[in-house]
Amino acid sequence: MTKPRNILVNLGGIKVAIAPHELFCYLAKVYADPGSTLPTEVFGTPEHEEAWTFVRGAIRGKELAYGTVEMWDVGYPQNPKKVKDLGRIDRPSQDPVLS
Repeated sequence: MTKPRNILVNLGGIKVAIAPHELFCYLAKVYADPGSTLPTEVFGTPEHEEAWTFVRGAIRGKELAYGTVEMWDVGYPQNPKKVKDLGRIDRPSQDPVLS
């Protein structure tokens, strides 16, 4: 029996591979500094804690870097919808702050 193939979903201009049965995707974005308009690193996962773990690891040791996590509804992969912003962190030990 073969495993179902992942599908690519366009989340606000960022293509993320998801499993066909996923309903939600958490998109982690890391920015180099507060003036950045494009993320330097992105990561999509079905687990929100995994998204925050990625952000915390990516900004560790980078003084001006920060990260955000967004929740996306991917139940209809051809028409994903951003559900909400889950917050921002500026240092690894910080709890997410909603802007």
